This record gives sequence, structure tokens and C-alpha cells, in this order.
Amino acid sequence: MEPTTRELSLNKGKFEESVLYKLKKDWVLRFKLGPDCLAENVSIFTNYPPAGCEYHRTSYHPLPWHCPSQHDKTSHYAQLTVLLPGSFHFYFTTTSTLPTHTPAGGGHFLVDPELVYPLDSIICQTVLSKLLGPLPTWKDKLEVAHRSGYNMVHFTPIQALGASNSAYSLADQHQLNKTFSPASSQATFADVEEVVASLRSDWGLLSICDIVLNHTANETPWLAEQTEATYNLLNCPHLRPAFILDRVVKRLAADTGAGVWVGKGIPKGEISSPAHINVCKTLLHTFYLPKVNIPELFLLDIDKTVESFTEKIKETPENSESCGEEMKIIQDPEYRRNMSTINLDAAVAKYNKPRDNINQEEERIQACVAQFQQDLICLVSSKHSEVMAHLSQAVENVGTGAAYQHVDPHGPRLTAVSVREDQELVAPYFTCPDLSTLEEELELAHSPEGAHCMAHNGWVMGDDPLRNFALPGSNVYLRRELVAWGDSVKLRFGDKPEDSPFLWRYMTEYVVQTARIFDGLRLDNCHSTPLHVASFMLDQARKVRPNLYVSAELFTGSEAKDNMFVNCLGITSLIREGMAAWDSHELGRMVYKYGGDPVGSFKWTSSTQKIAPGTAHALFVDWTHDNPSPVEKRSVQDMLPSAALVSMAACAVGSNRGYDELVPHHIHVVQEDRPYAGWSALGDSTGMVVARRELSMLHQKLAREGFSEVFVDQMSRDVVAITRHSPTDRRSVIMVAFTHFFPDNVIETSGLKLEVEGRLTEVLLEGKMVCKSGTDKCEKFVQAKEVINGLDCWSAEVKTGSADLVKIISDGADGRVRIDLDGLTPGSFLVVEIEPQDLHKQAISSLRNVDTDRLDSIVREMTLLDIQFALFQCDQEGQELGFGSYNVPGWGELHYCGLAGLVPVLDCMRPSNDLGHPLAGNLRSGDWLVEFISTRLASQQGTVQLAGWFSSAFSSLKVLPRFLVPRYFDSVIMAASAALQQQAVSLMSPFISTGSDFVKKLAMGSVIHTSAVPSAPLPPLSPALSPPPSHPSPTLAAGLPHFSTGYMRSWGRDTFISLRGMLLVTGRFLEARDIILGYAGTLRHGLIPNLLDGGKNARFNCRDAVWWWLRAILDYIEMAEDAGQIMKDPVVRLYPGEEETVQPLEDVVSEALAVHATGLQFRERNAGVKIDEHMKDEGFNNQIGVDKETGFVFGGNISNCGTWMDKMGSSAQAGNKGDPSSPRDGSAVEIVGLSYSCLRDLARLGGEVYRHQEVAPLGTLTTWADRIKDNFDKYFWVGSKSGAEVDKKPEFTNKILIYKDTLNSGNLFTDYQLRPNYAITLAVAPDITDPHHAWAALKTMQESLLGPLGLATLDPTDWAYRGDYDNSNCSSDRTLAHGANYHQGPEWVWPVGFFLRALLKVGKLVGEPEYQSAVSVANSVLARHYSHLCSSPWLGLPELTNSKGAFCRDSNPIQAWSMATLLDTLYDMDRETA
Repeated sequence: MEPTTRELSLNKGKFEESVLYKLKKDWVLRFKLGPDCLAENVSIFTNYPPAGCEYHRTSYHPLPWHCPSQHDKTSHYAQLTVLLPGSFHFYFTTTSTLPTHTPAGGGHFLVDPELVYPLDSIICQTVLSKLLGPLPTWKDKLEVAHRSGYNMVHFTPIQALGASNSAYSLADQHQLNKTFSPASSQATFADVEEVVASLRSDWGLLSICDIVLNHTANETPWLAEQTEATYNLLNCPHLRPAFILDRVVKRLAADTGAGVWVGKGIPKGEISSPAHINVCKTLLHTFYLPKVNIPELFLLDIDKTVESFTEKIKETPENSESCGEEMKIIQDPEYRRNMSTINLDAAVAKYNKPRDNINQEEERIQACVAQFQQDLICLVSSKHSEVMAHLSQAVENVGTGAAYQHVDPHGPRLTAVSVREDQELVAPYFTCPDLSTLEEELELAHSPEGAHCMAHNGWVMGDDPLRNFALPGSNVYLRRELVAWGDSVKLRFGDKPEDSPFLWRYMTEYVVQTARIFDGLRLDNCHSTPLHVASFMLDQARKVRPNLYVSAELFTGSEAKDNMFVNCLGITSLIREGMAAWDSHELGRMVYKYGGDPVGSFKWTSSTQKIAPGTAHALFVDWTHDNPSPVEKRSVQDMLPSAALVSMAACAVGSNRGYDELVPHHIHVVQEDRPYAGWSALGDSTGMVVARRELSMLHQKLAREGFSEVFVDQMSRDVVAITRHSPTDRRSVIMVAFTHFFPDNVIETSGLKLEVEGRLTEVLLEGKMVCKSGTDKCEKFVQAKEVINGLDCWSAEVKTGSADLVKIISDGADGRVRIDLDGLTPGSFLVVEIEPQDLHKQAISSLRNVDTDRLDSIVREMTLLDIQFALFQCDQEGQELGFGSYNVPGWGELHYCGLAGLVPVLDCMRPSNDLGHPLAGNLRSGDWLVEFISTRLASQQGTVQLAGWFSSAFSSLKVLPRFLVPRYFDSVIMAASAALQQQAVSLMSPFISTGSDFVKKLAMGSVIHTSAVPSAPLPPLSPALSPPPSHPSPTLAAGLPHFSTGYMRSWGRDTFISLRGMLLVTGRFLEARDIILGYAGTLRHGLIPNLLDGGKNARFNCRDAVWWWLRAILDYIEMAEDAGQIMKDPVVRLYPGEEETVQPLEDVVSEALAVHATGLQFRERNAGVKIDEHMKDEGFNNQIGVDKETGFVFGGNISNCGTWMDKMGSSAQAGNKGDPSSPRDGSAVEIVGLSYSCLRDLARLGGEVYRHQEVAPLGTLTTWADRIKDNFDKYFWVGSKSGAEVDKKPEFTNKILIYKDTLNSGNLFTDYQLRPNYAITLAVAPDITDPHHAWAALKTMQESLLGPLGLATLDPTDWAYRGDYDNSNCSSDRTLAHGANYHQGPEWVWPVGFFLRALLKVGKLVGEPEYQSAVSVANSVLARHYSHLCSSPWLGLPELTNSKGAFCRDSNPIQAWSMATLLDTLYDMDRETA
């Protein structure tokens, strides 16, 4: 069995630090080169360790590349099998990032730990460890978790706590909480480990424990000795202003407690109203802050600075040059009063200037000093205002914090305020020695004892979690933006262990010890813990426990930042709070968001697929331990249905100890000191313990049995239905819960019914909250003094196996389950299991076991033409056979009538499970599409058997529940499509069948464009051919959809430009032979037709098609390896002249050459509007011939356009009607090159293969060819501004180091235009010219014409350049109207293949460095085409693009020659390697 493989594409500049790529153990991660890396030498590195090596985060190892094809880099890959859990990083470098080794891209991949339970089956209960009491009592208290069905317990820290008794303020990380020790002995960490081990072995309870890394209790013993481990006033003098402000606030509290401000309206020792708060703020502004003058810590002494400036300017020569540096205050690093400075040198340079109307030096200096002093005063004033703005905000924040603490009805309302630590006005920002006066504290700030003034930790609302708010540059402490924890000092790790050796060592030992005891860690305050610290600590923890489970709660406010933490730390599950939901709709949304796929999700049919970004795994908790009770925020009745809804989430879930006991208040992590009750004191009758157990069992069953799909239905404001669905056997478990979010606004629900397809298997569970008093009211809750207790008057009743709350109307005997939900009341829920009907089960089984053997057998008998019909056909082709493209309502027509019209759409839907796509909707709504597919395939003999296979598969599909139809339709279509594509490439040449994905994608262009279309037949072929021709014989479409049927399908030029790549490289020699011979039969006037139109109505208005035809014949002889037999094959002539109707091909070739050699003038048959409504009369007059002196073929006139640049003007309004945009008459450069290559290769065939070795009156073929070669550079090479060696026209020379586009054209200037056509000559005849000239000309073309996908058809610097084609342009601009600029700048794709082939061949001739450069360019250019191919819904490459690669709406989206010439290039590169 093939391993599960995920492919990740490497793309330059893509640093995916916030993208999650999730893997499981034993999966293979395969790296492939993205399009922009194909031209580079890429090295990939990862810190995932090689086999036998230990993981080190900073140790990277190279991955070797596997290269099935040396030159085709789309086949290259590197991979690794992941066996270790955790988070790992990779990066890659490219040629362009060397030698600095700078990464060009990178990211992370996550490997889940393997626990006893699947991650999605975890159900975790949080306990405050400090409330567990002595260790011998733990098992009794923790048995509550076991009996309630939890399989994991989360412990808050077990270490010694500080004076505040906060569960998260640790006094000593190496000491156990003293409350764990029984009276008779001292408990140890080993004792805790023993208890935790027994939980695991006796009850299967896993355990995780908090680690706290970024703060420690104020009372921590080692703080006095290890002050460097804190942010204090000695090592962080930038905190001194904030400290002074903190002391000011403290003095206000002390004075309030002493009754100092009674006269201002503040009672002694009391803050209890908004008016008191306002007085406090006024006092801070007007009394306390002026006493300490904090702005002075940021300012400079103006007088001293002016004095220093004056002395310096007197010593410095006058500076007449301008100086742009603005003057700014340089902060004194010690924050002493008025000790900041400025850069005096820069100031003197700025102000020591000549002064108008001042001649005396002393006066000039005085003026300079005065200007300086004036600006300095402004600067100081501005700085003073800036600091005062910070202080004003600080006062506002003090007021806000004090209001919440003392006044706000939603706050604690602790009205006492005094000097006492438990009666603070607001939480202090620093812990420090107590001093009696403010003046002493001001001195302390700048003394060595300031090392003991340490900043508290806390959190900053809305701050960047990746920023350390205690470092210089942050004003958080000064502006009082920190929600401070006054019992804990913030720890200062620095950037590396060497910065604080004790702290790193001490905390590492603490973390490792905790990891040894527990199965996992919860990283407390994760968002404020420095990433480099947390990652280091977790790396050490994983050394002792490789399968470490790590959870954390993040408050970054950004999923991207959450993901950065997950990636860096290898977090297994992010804690998500159910209490954050404000109504049942939001809670249902959370259930859907935090786990599972949509019901009816698509399934990948291959074990290898592209890796998709994931979402962080969730630990979804109904009540977290640091929040008020749900009873306080909602109601006691809601506790059961909300817990039930959370338990239906397809992720890890959890709760807090006290939820199940219905504790109606916050079990405070600081203030609570009563212990939990043990199981011996509770039992099943307590609260909702039994209900929790049943819900826990349900949650684990759903995960264990693979109910991985989720659907949420909001049935009413308070009623939510959650479906968990199994994609394996298609069972569904449905919960309907009646929530009670709004106890004062209950909306009665009537008439609700649950109705689903299937059969009711079982009522799994129902439950409701019951008030023991018989009403919804119960006696006032009284807190027990000795133990944490819950509401006695409420409990949850649950029942399994039958339903009392609802009425089963139908159990599904008729195919539909119907349940009347009127019996549900607020605080109740129902859970049922539904199985598919027998008919559905059979259909699903049939579709899961679809007969792929029969499919393969059918497909093996299909020809490429059969496959073209099954997979492709554009709408126009399909219409001729009775079936156009299928129209998807709300989406539009599919691009192909065959299966390939569906594949790109399904490929886009599948990764994101886009079941809302119109195609999915159409499939659910009816069987129209499946009927279309079967009926269409049944209409052709070659696909009848395939139609039968589809009909069989679709018969099962039709009876499915409609929500499943898209998923199984996708599987059927993809299975058939894959089999057909595999068969297609297997019928092609070994180069294709064993080639890369890029090669195969290009080769599919052969299948797409080659078919037998009734309206576009091939001319008749001789029955004497061996092997006999196909009937009907296929033709090559120029492009789709515009050139697919009728007279517009078959173009002589396009066909033979495409033939090598589309038919010869792919090994389709029979089709190639027939097309060559079919066109040969139409030869007339020595020409091959431009538009074939079946041969009878052919147009002979192109001069180049005959040479492309000849080139194709010679390529056929070389590649088909038939020893030239085709030259003897009979041709049925449609225009025989004086010869017999049937003659060998070599005679037809000879006739074409002879007509050119002797010359011919003719007028097109049927000349006039019947064949061309736009051409002027003189345009129908044609001429071809050969210049006897140079051997160059010539022809045409300025009123026709006989080459591929054949746009005829058609706008009478713009005045371009009948005027070709690019007539290219005379000797076109590519025709000269093609004719030379054909003559050269015909001569090389010899008389046995081609007997006409002489052409009168030009002599032998070799003589003619040599004459062309001898003259080519003389007439075409433009090496300087003077123009070509012969026929110099410097007045027309715009570009040099090029070859002329034409010679002796009627519009003389066009000879010297830079166009891409000479690339064709250099590709087919690199020996025609000096290779150094050719290399220079190709580099000019690369620099001037090469775009993202195509070559510009005209130099962008040419006055005639118009780069954007719009065929509907109706303007009066003759250069643009009706798309006149078709070949005047838009970037055509097909010439790129010739450019690359030329570059490779010429590079080889010039030298190895040039050849390697050519290979690099080819890879770079081809990469962009591969990228386009991979995303094209037409599965092809376009005809052209507008300027700079912009989309052109009038271009064919897929064009035969665009794909053919690139396949030619890859074929040539492969042959060169071989």
C-alpha cells in the first residue's frame, strides 16, 4: 500500500510562517518546485532530523533531490517520511540567493503526537491543583473526573504558590505546593508522578499540567539574588518614568486612606462613586504629577545645550552646504533629569550657515545661535507635549482601572482604598522596597537599589503578542496600558541562555520535570511568553516525552498570529471558549468551525495529493477555569444543552471542575481556597455528573467510529441541531438541543420537527434539567464553608434507549424519520442515530466498490479519438454531434462537453469542500447532468461501453440521499477521467508516457485538438496507403473555441507549426501522415492552403504554409523512422494540373519547389467579397518567386498578408479596411530560414528517398541552400546603426543586434522592425548564420520582447507598438479599430517555443556557459507556462496575452501551436540530455 503523501510546492518569496501544514506519523511530505523555482538550482533544508539523529531546532539538514528527468524540473522532488511528533521548519535557497545562503522561502510542518486516544476523542476536565488538598485525597477527588467520563485532566501548576495564593503565581518552580503534603510527611514530585501514573493505569486518565514561564511570584526567594532575571530599574532604566508614575498613584492611595482628600469630596479610605474617580484624576494632574515632573526625564537643559552649541560653532568654519538631518533629542539612557542631548556636530552643520545682510562674523554666529535656540525650544516643547500626552492617557487608564475595581457594578466593587496592598487604588506596576516618602522613592529610582524595583507582568489588550511590552521603545508601562498582575514579577530571559544563565537553567529544569510527570503541558499566558523561550523549553520537554501534548490559549486577535505560535511551538490544541458565544447560533457556529468537514464532503481518491493549509486543532471548552460560571452569564438550565452541543464538536472538548456540580459562581484562581469534594461525597446524584458521563461516552464514540463530518441547523433562536456524520458507513448521529441563553426572554417553540432520510437505529440519549422543587425557582444558594458545592435544587436527568421528551412519528420504515420536537423544553436535548435505508446502503456500497477493473478494460479498448470525445470537445464541436457543453445554472457553460469540463471545477471545489458551489447544487437538485453524460457517451460507437459503465455507476448515484450526490459523483468522474488520461498517455510515445506532469499536460493538447469534425473534413486519402487511413480522418483544430469547426478549424500554417509537437513528439504518426498527405492533395500555385475548408474551398492566400508543411514532412521522416517511405506514399490531388490525379508525395514536393523557383503570379479563385469582404482588389493578386542572386523566397504585396501576421483591417470608420497591419511582403525572415532548412534536409535525404535533387533553374538543392546561407547575414544581420551589410538603411535602424524582419517589403521601414520571427529561423536553421550574431540577436529578443507567457509581436519601443488587443474596438483609431493591432504588440505564446529552441541550439554552438544560460532561461520561461497549465480551466495555453502577460478576452484560451512548440522544446531538451 502506498504511503499517504502530501505535496508542497516551493515558491520564491513565500515564507509561510502563519500557514499550518498538518501531517500524521508515517506520512510522506514531498517538496516540489514551484513555477518560479524551475529555472533555479534549489537546495532545501529542514530541521527535521535524519534517521538516528536527535532533533535540534537550529540544526538544518539538506534533503536530496530525486530527478526522474534531468532537464524537466517539473519532475524533480525531495521528500521525507515523518516519524517524530512536533513542529519542524524548512527553508530553501536558490541560485539567486547565493552565496549569502539567504532563504528564498520556507515554512513549517506539524506532526501530531500519538496519544492513547485520538485527538478528537479527548474530553478534558480542568482542576485547580491548589484545591485538591493533600495527595492522599487526590484519587477520591479526581475520581469525579473519571466517573464523569473524562479521559484527560488538566492540572493548574502544582508548584509552590506565592502570597496571593493565585494558581498561576509561583513562588518556587522547584518546590511542590505545600498544601499537597499530609500532616505526617512531606509530599514530593515523585509522589505526584505516582498518583498521575495511577490515574493513567487505573482509569485511563491522561493528564496535562500548566507551565508558567513569563512571571514568578513577588515572594520568589531567588529574585533577591538573581535580579538580572527581572525587568528592574537598574537593567531597564527606561522603566524609571513609569516607576515614578506608579509611586505617584501609590501615594494617592495612601493619602486617600489617611483622609487627606476629604476636603475634595473623597471620604477617608473610600472610593465608591464616579465623582471620586474624577477627583482622583484631577489630583493626579494638578497635585501629584507636578511634584515629580516626569517630562524632565526625557528632556535636555536648554541653556547648557545652547552654551555648548555656541562654543562649538565658534570653533567650526562656516558651512555653505545644505544639511538635511533634522535635529532630534537623544534620550539619556539613564533617564536622568534634563540630561538628554542632541547631536551637536549635526546641529552645527545645519545652523552654521552664511546669513543674508550680515557681514560681521560675531553677528552671524549670534544669528545662528538664535535660530538654533528658537528651534531647540520648539523641539523641547514638542517632546514635553508628547510625554504629557502619555501621562494624560495614563491618568485616564488609572481612572478606568479604578472605576472597575471600586465603582463598576460588574466589577468587584472593593471600595476600601489605602496604603495596604489589599486596598490599592489600582494594581501596582512594580514591586519594590517600601519607603516612607515620595522623595526617597525618586532617589531609589536612580540608585543601585533600583535593581529590587521589579516590573510586574500582565497583559495588554489589543497589543501585538509578538512584541515584548517591557523593552525600550514601548510606552505600555508609562501609559498604564498594562492589565497588571500585582502579585507577579515579569521574567527577563533576554535573547538567549547566555543573557540570563540562571533563569534559563532553572526554568528548563522546571519544565522538564513537569513533562516527566504529565502527558502534556498547557502553556499559560502563551501569547505573552517570548516565542524563543517557549520553543526552547518545549524542545527540552519533548526530549523526555516525545509524544508531548501541548495546549495553549491565545488572545492574539488574529488567526494568522495564532498559527505562528502553533507553528513555532508545535501546539497540539488551541483552547477555544464556548462561553464566548452570546447565543445558540454562535455556539453552533463554533461547533462547526472548530472541527470536522461538512457533511457530504469530497474525498481524495489518491494517496498523493497537494497539501492544503489547515486550521489549528481545537480543545473546545464549555467553561474555562478563569471565567465566571455559566449560571452567572446564562442560566443553570442552559448548562446541560450547551455542554451537550460542545460535546458534539469534532475536536477535543473540555470543561472545568464545578460545571457538572452546577457551581453557580466563579471558582476563582486567586481567592478560592475551599477544596473540591471527593467522589465519596458526591455520587451519581450530583448535578449533571451522569449526563456528563453519557455525553463523554457519546463524544468518544463519535471520534472512535469516524463521525468526522458536521452539519449545524439553527431550527429556531434557541434550538440547534448538530449532525455528526460518518463518511465510512453514512450513519448520522443528530443532537437537537434547546438552549436557555436568555432566561428572561424565553420563546416558546412549537411545531418543530426533525425530518431526515434513513432509518432510526436508536435513541442514544435524551436529557433535561430538572428543578427538584418542581418549579424553575429554588432556594437561595449558600456556599459551603468547607468544600466547593453546587446547586442542590437542580439536576440533569438523562435516559438512553428510548424517548420520553419527543414523539417518534416515523422510525423511517417509509424511508424518512420524523420526530415531533414539541416535548423539548429549555434545558433539554435529544440524540438519535440514523442509518441509511437499505437501498442507500446498497448504492453506497456499489459506489465505493465501483468496478474499476471493468472501467480499465473498457478504456484499454479506446482510441485517442474516442478519448477526445469522452474527455473533451468544446461546445461548437459538440453541437455538431448533438451535444453542446452542459450549462450549470448560476455558473455557466462548462468549457468542454466531456468529462474534462467538470474536472477543473471539481478540482477547485474539493480542497475547500465547496458544497455551496452551483455545480453541487445542480447535482443535488436533479439527475440532469448524469443523464447528459451517459446519453452523450452512448451516442458514439467508441464510447458506448463507457456509457454503460457510467449508467451502472449513476444508477446507484440516483438513489442516494441528495446531499451525498456531489461527493460520489466526484469520485466516479475522477476515476473515469484518471483512467482515460492514463490510457491517453499510454498510447503516446515513451517520451510522453514516462514524462513529467508538465510533459503530460502539454501532450493532452494533442488529444484536445485532434478529432474528426464533420464540418471540417480532411481531403480524400488514397485507399492504397499502408496502414490505411482513419475513417473519418482527424484534423487539428487551430484553437478552441474560435477555431474548432467548419472552415475556421483547419489552417494550413497552424496545422504544420503544431504538427511536430502535437502529433510527432506524441508518437501519433498515422494521424500526422494522413494530415500531411491530405494537405498535399490540395497543393495549388505551389502553395498549401491557408484555410483548408475540406480542400474544395481552400484559400491560397499564405506564402508560408507550404514551407511549414515541408518542414513537417522532414520532421516526420526523422521522428517516425520510416526511412522516408512517406515520400513514396500516394497523394490524391484535388488540383492536378497536367499530372495524374494520384502521385507520390515527393512529386508534390517537387512541384511546390519548382513553382517557387520559376516564379508565379496568380489571382485568387473567386476573388472578391465572397471569400474576403474586407480585402482590397489588389490584395487578391499574389506572387511568389525566388531571388536568383540570393536564393531568398519572396512574394506578396502591401495589400495582402501572406505570413502568420495576417490581420486585415476591417473598419471603414477608422479607415483601415483592406489595409493589412503587417503585410510582411518581400522576403520574410522565417520563410527564408524555413526554406533553407527544408532544402538542406531534402538534400541530406539523398536521391533514394527524394529523387528530385535538382530544381531548375537554381541547380541542386544544396546549391540553392548554400546560396541562401551565403547571403543571409549580409542581408538580414543588423549589427550596427548603419543597418545590414547589403541594402543599408540607417534611417530605418531603430534596434541593433537583431535580424531584419523582412527584405524588400513595400513599406521599407518595416524591414527593420524588431519582431519575434527570426527566432523561427534560428530554431530550424541555427547553422544559417554566425552563432555569435545569433546569440546576440536572441538576447535582444529576450530583453525586448519576452513577456510572462508570450513574445511581443513588435518591439515596445516601436512607434507602431500597440500591446493590448481588443477585437471589438470600434474607435476611429486605425491602429486599433477592429483589433487591427493583433500582431502589433500583443504577446503570442507559440513563438516562445521557437525562441527557446533557438536559444538552446545557438547556445550549444557558442559555448558551454551560453548553453547553461540558455537552459536556465528555458526553465525559467517554461515555469510560467507550467503554472498557467496547472490553473487553466481549459487545460491549455492561450493563443496570446496582452502586454506584460495581461489577460486578453479575445484570445483563444487554448491554442494548439502554443502547446505544441513548448512540447517541442521539452522534447529537444530531453534529447540533448539523452
